[in-house]
Amino acid sequence: MKYFIKKQWQNMLLLFFIVILLIPQLRFPIQVEAQKLLSALYSPVVILEEPLSRIDYNWSMKSSSENMVSLSNNGKPKIINLWATWCPPCVAEMPSFQKLHEDYSHKVDFVFLSQETLGTIQTFINQNNYTLPVFQQTEVLPETLQSRELPTTFIINAEGEIIVKKIGASNWNSYQVRELLDSLTTE
Repeated sequence: MKYFIKKQWQNMLLLFFIVILLIPQLRFPIQVEAQKLLSALYSPVVILEEPLSRIDYNWSMKSSSENMVSLSNNGKPKIINLWATWCPPCVAEMPSFQKLHEDYSHKVDFVFLSQETLGTIQTFINQNNYTLPVFQQTEVLPETLQSRELPTTFIINAEGEIIVKKIGASNWNSYQVRELLDSLTTE
């Protein structure tokens, strides 16, 4: 009898979560929170043993002030994140990026690149009180930066070599990432 009651509660709980996920207004926040939990627990950033390749700086994007800008090799490491406001894993990792940006923006160039309109991007940034530098993708990215999955994040050293390519949400404010950025900025 005890087992039967426990099983009924499990089934009711499962049904409750399924119903919640079917309600559009609740689905997205639940997915974001689940991604935050999973990325904190199971998504380490893996540093490549050999750099993928050098980044091609011959491309432009539109800044939040609607100016066309180009990425340049200014001798600083870079973090380039391909993301979207409608993507739960992308939204889940933004708080960790915000914390990292607050501490490293003077040493590392951050680029958050989306294919969405600048209005959509800026509304999301403002609603969440982020200070992240966001850009609209206006042309096809170089092959080394292309990805079919969101989010995709690249960490590029001062020489322009891609040393991290991470697909999926991660905790970017981790000790491991901070240690990597510290080593890249003291070289």
